[in-house]
Amino acid sequence: GGGYIIIPDGTYMTGALFFKPGVNLYIEKNGILKGSQDITDYPIIKTRIEGESCLYYPALINASHADGFTIYGEGTIDGCASFDNWWKDAKIRKIAWRPRLVFISHCKNVLLHGVTVTNSPSWTLHPYFTDNIRFVDLKVINPANSHNTDGLDPESCTGVEIVGVYFSVGDD
Repeated sequence: GGGYIIIPDGTYMTGALFFKPGVNLYIEKNGILKGSQDITDYPIIKTRIEGESCLYYPALINASHADGFTIYGEGTIDGCASFDNWWKDAKIRKIAWRPRLVFISHCKNVLLHGVTVTNSPSWTLHPYFTDNIRFVDLKVINPANSHNTDGLDPESCTGVEIVGVYFSVGDD
């Protein structure tokens, strides 16, 4: 029926999460949701990446057909990527399969507010076919040596609002 996943003060590691309609994410101040560095924690699924639908790794956070989906709080979503564990391969081969940080697909009335998103293995925020999505007071931070960690890639979306968002990423 819905509710909230709450990340309290502390650090919590996970693989890919798939949010159902009515379920939202709240990250308390000093709460950190970290992405696993083990690629097997991201099972290959049919998804959208690089302008096409294909079999690929899911993001750390995935919401599909979840109208009203919200991520908010003062905490951090940390993709746990670094040059040694994700980006080195990408720089060598130019294309390397890596999970994104947040993928929101076919949703309406979405809000991301207040959190910090950092160290994405690949694209950081990727909304797709989503209507009325707001990005408010976020920090999107990836190191300068990161590869293909675009800050925000809205694809086929309408009503995209970006207010007070700070971007510092190694790519677009």
